Amino acid sequence: MSIPLLFPEIYHKQLESGVTKPSLLTCKDKDGNRKGEYVVKLRANISFGVTSLAFELIASNIALCLDIPTPEAVLIEIDENFASSIKEEEISKSFISSLGLNFGNKYLKGYSTWTRGMSLSSFQSQLACEIFAFDALIQNPDRSLVHNKPNVLTKNEEIIIIDHEKAFSFLFPLIGKRKMNAWEISEETFVKNHLFYSELKKSSKRDIIDFDYIKNKIERLSTNKLDSIIDSLPTEWKNDYTSKIRIHLEEIVNYSDKFIYELKKTLL
Repeated sequence: MSIPLLFPEIYHKQLESGVTKPSLLTCKDKDGNRKGEYVVKLRANISFGVTSLAFELIASNIALCLDIPTPEAVLIEIDENFASSIKEEEISKSFISSLGLNFGNKYLKGYSTWTRGMSLSSFQSQLACEIFAFDALIQNPDRSLVHNKPNVLTKNEEIIIIDHEKAFSFLFPLIGKRKMNAWEISEETFVKNHLFYSELKKSSKRDIIDFDYIKNKIERLSTNKLDSIIDSLPTEWKNDYTSKIRIHLEEIVNYSDKFIYELKKTLL
């Protein structure tokens, strides 16, 4: 799995949303061809540095494999000349502290953030359940309304997910909270706080979900596919955490029937 490598050409602004203080850039490829606008998350502005960037990239590639809409993921290489050219002093310092490879994704225009009280249409319900399953798979507690941070964009009937740097929360368990099996998700608090949980529990939505389709999608994550996803990470982003993620994902794929059972149990 090859991840596009881009280089910043124009700094536009720091985006208002997001604790990671992402910035909007126009980027080009190695041949100087302008590729458009991208959002960059800097290693200096994110909780666990390149480890969190690795989480983003792994989760984005899993979403791609499962046909879950998410912006194109790229690597953006920051050099000192570009970082020093940014006029805002504090932002320039963040770029200087983030020299090298950083996570980026294609900037999407014309979308609004999913807000509290919005309902799923019948058309959206299947994809919403696939997103729910995806977040259970990667143990992402961040797509919720608990902190008013849904990380979901919408336009008409479209749903697009963003921001996965807090995925794989099993790597940081609370004392006494670690599970024995990766597929045991029905008692997890984060799934019940999920953005789509309440909507999907409604029988009118739940009864039209094709869970076999979701199971078949998860089984796409073959040994070769998982190897490809992990191997696509920059070398310096790989560590013991990424190895544990590989094991976690493979366990769920191997016990996909139990994972789907837990998913159904959660939504009863």
